[in-house]
Amino acid sequence: MIAITDVQEAKAAYDLSVAQEITAQNQLAIAKEQLREVTGKFHGSLEPLKDDITLPSPEPADVKKWVDTALKQNYQLIAAQAAVDKAREDVELNRAGHYPKLDAVASYGYSDVSAGLFGGSTTNDTQIGLQFSLPLYQGGGTSSRVQAAVYRLTQAKEALEQQRRSTDRQARSASFQRTTQLRAGPLPVHHQFPAIEAGRRYAHPRRRGSDQPLVRVIAARRIGQF
Repeated sequence: MIAITDVQEAKAAYDLSVAQEITAQNQLAIAKEQLREVTGKFHGSLEPLKDDITLPSPEPADVKKWVDTALKQNYQLIAAQAAVDKAREDVELNRAGHYPKLDAVASYGYSDVSAGLFGGSTTNDTQIGLQFSLPLYQGGGTSSRVQAAVYRLTQAKEALEQQRRSTDRQARSASFQRTTQLRAGPLPVHHQFPAIEAGRRYAHPRRRGSDQPLVRVIAARRIGQF
């Protein structure tokens, strides 16, 4: 007779398997949606990977070179650098409000009065000169605009540094994960095949004894159906 604890353990193992199956189905659905985002269309079924698939090694194998490449080509980092350059120009533009200005001005006028009681006249008026202006005090408006531009420049620099660190971390993490996958290779998957076959033999009615706990049989079936 099967002990009640074995039955409860078997039920718990079954419930866990159901929960894991639901989680796996959700992950599969999310992965397919991510693939749809990349390819632009939905793929209902996919071809599995070959058992003898060969993963090429990254070239070059130097992680620092990959980091340098990411720092040069990352679009978010390039956009952050452009934001810093724009903020720096805004600071200089607002500071120019304190500087004196010297402008070249020119004007031209022409008038033609038709003949009247006292006769007609034609006038040409051309003026060329320099105009100098010196801002004295504008209620602190220029200074406040300069200070605000400096704050925006500081914010842009901090965002640039944060993006640079994030890009560096992502490049190093991708390189480390790739190296780890290459070192592991396909062996972890292939090593599961003997365990799967052993589980099938253990769960087969003709090859297991009647005194085996039910939870072990269920676990063996779960492995055999991998």
